[in-house]
Amino acid sequence: MLRVANGVASFVDYVELYRDRLWQMSDGNLRQIFQQYIPEAHWQSIETLIGRGTPDMNGCLNGTEFWIENKLTSGWAVTFETGQVAWAERRVRAGG
Repeated sequence: MLRVANGVASFVDYVELYRDRLWQMSDGNLRQIFQQYIPEAHWQSIETLIGRGTPDMNGCLNGTEFWIENKLTSGWAVTFETGQVAWAERRVRAGG
């Protein structure tokens, strides 16, 4: 349900209402594809507007934890945001 103040809906409420549609458009439905073809993994979708650069999915399979950043592309190249590169660099420095 949207909270409206002075005729304007909250951005957070908008994202909550349209979350599934927004993420399906932005990652080409890759979350569902991973979950469908690797059902034995424990999956956690990461849905945050706060942690800049945090990957889209976290998974664990056979005792190994992993992170996935879903990217939709029409060619052979993808563009990473500065925050995504910084997150990966911090994780590697921490031993991950």
